[in-house]
Amino acid sequence: MARLSNLAARLGPVKATSPRSSAKIAQSLRAGHPVETWDCVAAAHAILVFSAAAVERLIADMAAAEVDWRDRSVILCSAKLDSGALQPLAERGALSASFAPIHEDRYIVEGHPAACRAARDLAGHPRQVVVEIETQSKARFLDGLEKAAHAAAAPLTESVTYLRRSGFSAAAAHDLVATVLERRVRTRLRGRDHRVEKRYTVVER
Repeated sequence: MARLSNLAARLGPVKATSPRSSAKIAQSLRAGHPVETWDCVAAAHAILVFSAAAVERLIADMAAAEVDWRDRSVILCSAKLDSGALQPLAERGALSASFAPIHEDRYIVEGHPAACRAARDLAGHPRQVVVEIETQSKARFLDGLEKAAHAAAAPLTESVTYLRRSGFSAAAAHDLVATVLERRVRTRLRGRDHRVEKRYTVVER
């Protein structure tokens, strides 16, 4: 996520599980400033929630805070969870979405249109492509991506079908499947195991 062109320029309050952690995050990103209270976070136009082991508790704490979340875009940055995980905040009036990198400079976003636009704004470079899929369809998307990563040539049509059901156009689905297969071949040739990096914090813009 740190590769997003506009993230550093637009990052404001940074809140984590402790003031020390908030400061370390802001320092590592070379952007934003640490805060200690949720009201400082809620004052921001859009809030980025980075997926953590205790993300459900974190979202519950945010929803329980005595702040006004109405019309605030809350974007969950998670490879697996979709905007449905933000339901406690949505019930408080927040505009929820989820955002995730899928390959190099390609990302997917789903959820409330306003929150999706806020997520798109973080990708400012022409090479950074953000594809919006249907709300809460990330599971179907991941199924298609998994099939593409492990399929032989014959089942590729099934991978494309799953991606199209999540909202991808036919051209975009075929392009992504081709990219995943190319990465798979390169990984095998190099003998490397590429894993998705996990973040354990909450970052707000």
